[in-house]
Amino acid sequence: MSDDDILDELLDEIKQHNKTSKELTSNKNFELPKEKLEEYILNTSGRLIQDSLDMIDVVKDRVASAPEPDDVASLSELFKASTHTIEALNKILVQDKRTRTTLTAKQMDIESRKELLEADAKARTTASREEIIDRIVIDAETGKEIED
Repeated sequence: MSDDDILDELLDEIKQHNKTSKELTSNKNFELPKEKLEEYILNTSGRLIQDSLDMIDVVKDRVASAPEPDDVASLSELFKASTHTIEALNKILVQDKRTRTTLTAKQMDIESRKELLEADAKARTTASREEIIDRIVIDAETGKEIED
């Protein structure tokens, strides 16, 4: 194989690599429906956390074997980024639980108010009936006619 063939082959590989790189970096029309936004955020955050934790293990091993200032700084930044992402997911989880708890409490409050109103209405109806019966009995004893 001649030097020209080797150079041609290397140039073809570089061109192919550049073409692949351009395809990877070109942003195709990325569309994210609003309905899938929460799922997307949770999935990508989870992947990001997992990748960060994997990378932390790699960098931690490197720092343990031969500590260099750049590696230690990288490890620190990875910890910081992972912690912030986990905190963000935790806030989402807490907010979701708080919302569900608030909704449940409101529903219970509405149901208890309905029951109180029904009991109050029933008590009023019962008292009215008792009052009417008492009035009829008193009117019957006194000999009065019931007026409309």
